[in-house]
Amino acid sequence: MPPERIVAPAGVVELLRPGHVRGEVPGHRTSTRHVRALYPFQAESALPALGPVIGQTSYGHAFLYDAFELYARRLISSPNMAVLGQLGKGKSGFLKAYLFRQHVFGRHAAVLDVKGEYAKLAQLIGGTVVKLTPGGACG
Repeated sequence: MPPERIVAPAGVVELLRPGHVRGEVPGHRTSTRHVRALYPFQAESALPALGPVIGQTSYGHAFLYDAFELYARRLISSPNMAVLGQLGKGKSGFLKAYLFRQHVFGRHAAVLDVKGEYAKLAQLIGGTVVKLTPGGACG
């Protein structure tokens, strides 16, 4: 049985190969192993399983992420992070847990804390809180 043919829309540039008819495009068959490319959000992470747990994959497995380790392995160009999102969606809670878990791995971070909500975490892990004020003293 010959493969199913699909008629190309008018105005489409056609590249003809031997055996193909002008105005028709041959059908394409594939297996389910290619579905990951069509919907990559269902695929497992390509990152190595290193660092603190920060969540779950869609398969229910732990998702680990350590920017410092990935930077050391030259998989990313910088260990810096920015956490962005809508108000009240858990950015601060995530970041506090992540920073505490990174501390367990011996990592240190600097946080620009406009609201003053990270002072307790800094005290808990032996960090230093630096308050910046207009006209304030340096040191």
